[in-house]
Amino acid sequence: MAIIKAVNSKASIGKAIKYITQEEKTEEKIIAGKDCNIKTSIDEMKAIKELYNKTEGRQYKHYVMSFNPNDPNINIEKAHQVGKEFMENEERFKNHQVIMATHTDKRHIHNHFIVNSVNMENGKKFRESKYDLEKLKDHLRKLEKKHNLLPDEKSKEQGKISSLNHNKYQAIKRDIQGDYKSYILETAKAVKRSQEKAISKDDFIKEMDKEGYNTNWIDTRKHITFINKESGKRVRLANLEKTFNDSDFTKGGLISEFERNYEERERAGRAEGLDIRNKGIKPTDEELYQGSNGQGLNEPSNSLKGDTSHRKLEQESTRADDFDIEGAKEHIRRSTRENAKSVTALSKPDARTREIEREKARELERANSRKHERGIESSKSRDQGISR
Repeated sequence: MAIIKAVNSKASIGKAIKYITQEEKTEEKIIAGKDCNIKTSIDEMKAIKELYNKTEGRQYKHYVMSFNPNDPNINIEKAHQVGKEFMENEERFKNHQVIMATHTDKRHIHNHFIVNSVNMENGKKFRESKYDLEKLKDHLRKLEKKHNLLPDEKSKEQGKISSLNHNKYQAIKRDIQGDYKSYILETAKAVKRSQEKAISKDDFIKEMDKEGYNTNWIDTRKHITFINKESGKRVRLANLEKTFNDSDFTKGGLISEFERNYEERERAGRAEGLDIRNKGIKPTDEELYQGSNGQGLNEPSNSLKGDTSHRKLEQESTRADDFDIEGAKEHIRRSTRENAKSVTALSKPDARTREIEREKARELERANSRKHERGIESSKSRDQGISR
C-alpha cells in the first residue's frame, strides 16, 4: 500500500526543491513538474509569489508518498507513474505549481512533492485541514487499485466510528434530520461562521458573541472554550477538532483563517481603491465638458464621448482576480494627460471670443485716439487765445 503524509519544514522553497532534485538522490528522467519548468521552477514559483505579494508566511507544502517495499508490483518507474498521475489529477493541486521527484536513496521507493503555496490564478494561499489530507489519501487509494498495488491491513480500519464518538455521531445525525439539536454541531456551525468573517482573535470573539457564545481564549492557556449564553453548555475547541477531525478547529487553524481573511480583504481593498481612483477621474472630466460646451455633467461633448478606453481597462481588470497594476498606472497617466489637454483647451478662448476681444481692443484704441485728438484741439485753442 502507498502512504502519503505532509512534511513540516522550515527550509526555504529553493532549498526544499534543491534537496528533492539533487543528483545523488535522483535522475532527471524521474523528476516531473506541473505548471512550471523543472530547471526554472524555483524562479517561476518565486515570480508568482512576487506577483501576488505573498512572499511571507508559508511558502510551500511538502508531501512524501511512500510504497510498500515488499510489493512486487512496485518499481521506480511504476512509483513515478503513480506519483505523476496523482500530481496532475489531484484537485487540490489545481493552479498550484508542483515539482515532484522519485527517490531510491532508501530501502523504500518514495515520491516527494513540493507545492507552491500561492495559487497562480487568484493568488490565494494553499490551505489544508485533516479532512483535506484524508481526501488526498482517498485519491491515492484509487490509484492503488488502478495499478494493483498491495493493500495494507491498517487501511481496513479506516472509516470506523469509535465507541467514544458514536453517541456524538448519532446526535449530529438527528440534528441534521431536524428532530434534535446537537449542541456540539450548533457550536461547530457558530465557530465556522465566525471564523469565516473574522480577521483577528478579538474580531472572532465579537462574532461568537453575536452567535450567542462567550469565548474563553487566553493565549497562555492550552484550550479555547465556548459557553452558550442561553444553555450554559461548554464546548472546547479541541472537542470540535476531535469530533469532526478538522484542523480548522484548532488554535492554529483559527489564526490561519484570520490571516487568509485579512489578506482577502486587503486585496479587495486595493482593488476597490483602484476603482475609486478611476471613478475620481471621471467627475473632473465631466466638469471640463460642462465648462467647454455648456452641457450637463452626464452629457460629455461628442468629441470625447467615444473614448471608452478607461471602461475597457476596467473590464479587463475585473476579469482578472487581481488587477493589472501596470495597466492601471498607464490608465491613470493617460487620463491625466487627457485632463491636461482639456484644461489647456478651456484656457484658450474660441474664435468668436477672440474676435470680440479684438473688437473691444480696437474700440478702446479708437476712443483713446479721439480723446487724444480732442485734447490736442483744446490745447491749440488755448494757445491761440493767449496769443491774441
